[in-house]
Amino acid sequence: ARRTASRERRAVTGDVAFFFYGTLQRAFDSAMTRRLAGKLRFEGDARVRGRLYALGEPSGCYPGLVLDPAAGWVHGGVYAPTPDFRVEDLAALDAWEDVCGEGPQAGEYVRTTTRAVTLTGERAVQLYVCARAPAGGAPLIVDGRFDAWLVARGWAAWPGLSVSPPS
Repeated sequence: ARRTASRERRAVTGDVAFFFYGTLQRAFDSAMTRRLAGKLRFEGDARVRGRLYALGEPSGCYPGLVLDPAAGWVHGGVYAPTPDFRVEDLAALDAWEDVCGEGPQAGEYVRTTTRAVTLTGERAVQLYVCARAPAGGAPLIVDGRFDAWLVARGWAAWPGLSVSPPS
């Protein structure tokens, strides 16, 4: 049974680590970060090329990433699935990130893969990116660090989330 469960998890996630750049990082506390504790293992800091936006409003915002190989760096972390990460956890994570449908019915994000730069080189990662370009007026987070941007501006994370100041 353990071998079948492992094969099923690998089929869904491909055993590809996640790159989190926003509210799923270790600095944030939420129902989802608590659910994933012990199911995803932090493996280190990383970065990808793209444009990072603050979506929402000062009373509650969250980040949106648009991958762009010609843009600056977006900073985050790599989180690898442990044997306890299941298909149900991936489905809950996709729902949390509003991943659903395609075309006009698509959710706010899509899960895709790219290459992240880590301290030891490059690696394949899966991540959530904006399904559509952010609406005009969404602030660009120039330094690519969502947690630091929130703290520096005194903005709040999306309701139900808290953030620890970056170290």
